[in-house]
Amino acid sequence: MDQEAADRYAPGQVWEYRHRPQDDGSLLKIQRAERGAGELGMIYHVSVIGVNLGDRAPREIPHAPVSRATLDASVTRLSDAQRPWPTFIPGIAAWRADEGGVFTVPIAEVVDFAATAYRIIR
Repeated sequence: MDQEAADRYAPGQVWEYRHRPQDDGSLLKIQRAERGAGELGMIYHVSVIGVNLGDRAPREIPHAPVSRATLDASVTRLSDAQRPWPTFIPGIAAWRADEGGVFTVPIAEVVDFAATAYRIIR
């Protein structure tokens, strides 16, 4: 991997992405990055705001661990939007404690997954 490709994604970046139709204006922020085990490569801990997860559900996903392939398939351009972002640290702590996995599908599918989970737990 060349240096330009290695530096494409960095903590603090806010990105527009290929969102679901009901999530117009949604953004994602790379909160942290770390090297994963084996062939996984980098793991990016992202937050997503401005999503429609259903009635009485939050409009954000505070933490989602994703692969580089997920970002490559999802992001469209960097954004300079200044928005409040959710706290992601408890999500990373829970992910580590549970030895959680990493999403390898586009962010729009991660949001669909979260919306389904909120419907199930309601």
